[in-house]
Amino acid sequence: MKHLLLLAALTSPALAAPTIEHFGDWTVETDTSNNIVIAFSFPIDSSARLFEFSCDNSHLNCRMADINAGKCYTSGNFYSYFRLHSVADRPQDLDFKSTFVLNCVNHRWVDYQQFDLKYLQQMFHYTWFPILSIKYGTAGQVTNYSTNGAAAAADKVMGTFNNFSE
Repeated sequence: MKHLLLLAALTSPALAAPTIEHFGDWTVETDTSNNIVIAFSFPIDSSARLFEFSCDNSHLNCRMADINAGKCYTSGNFYSYFRLHSVADRPQDLDFKSTFVLNCVNHRWVDYQQFDLKYLQQMFHYTWFPILSIKYGTAGQVTNYSTNGAAAAADKVMGTFNNFSE
């Protein structure tokens, strides 16, 4: 029995997940005190905007959010246009587009639809495009992010990540 307790004590720190992990250009932060797993990436271009997606530690209650888009003060919908493509400065004939609706919640633009985050995860997995562009509503501003590591970051947040598959 002592041997089992000693073995458990010695292996527990090694099995614990680190607080911050990097997947290519994406960072995943696991915050057990607030029960949340967050993935984010800094824009390729200079922009104050920051896009993140997160779930709780049970990989439920997921959301996508535009963190620095400016605070919203009215309830309603805000359409964000997501495009995966190969060249940052011009549209391509071969690209992948989708539209998500963000809502004004606590003065932040947020999407709480679990299906939308699952769809974004599939976009990262099944397209080869290196750039994710997000256009926020009618503002005209497009923010570009690298997709390098985005699929693995989404897997970690959604709970479909497997350390043994690497």
